[in-house]
Amino acid sequence: MKYLIISVALLSLLWTGCDLTPKEPEPTLPLATREGKNTLGCYVNGVLHSYSEQLGNGLFADKGVDFGDPIASYGYFEIKGVSPNQPGDVYILVETDTVKADSVYTDLYPPFYPTTYSKGYGEYTVKPYDLFNQVFLTRFDNQVAAGFFSFRAYTSDGTDSVYVTYGRFDIAR
Repeated sequence: MKYLIISVALLSLLWTGCDLTPKEPEPTLPLATREGKNTLGCYVNGVLHSYSEQLGNGLFADKGVDFGDPIASYGYFEIKGVSPNQPGDVYILVETDTVKADSVYTDLYPPFYPTTYSKGYGEYTVKPYDLFNQVFLTRFDNQVAAGFFSFRAYTSDGTDSVYVTYGRFDIAR
């Protein structure tokens, strides 16, 4: 009888410690795909930012030439994630004359508009020649832009910074 009471007491303690209510899954980064699934995600100072092609969101990937400089023109490609449901927006601009898959790009500070992370009250901009800043393209053609990115950006007075890490994108063009 003594063992029965102890067993019931232990089982009741174990049972009260179990929470059987279903929980919402934790949000995660989008999968690293190369199929034009219209996703972009990253962590900014450890906080998840995830963008997808939904109402009110904007995803964009393009390449081109800026003829705004009277002396020289610049080749570039850009990737943008904007959403009113996220803490901030990501804008990556890479200066390059050739855009091809399986390449790493580190010049995220073109003279006409550098890579930025912005949120309601401020904008953070990358500094030139920072080796932490990079984009690795896994696919870039007429249909899809896909790859990975990371960068470090600062406020204009240099008193605050953000680390954008584990970035990935898969955007139909």
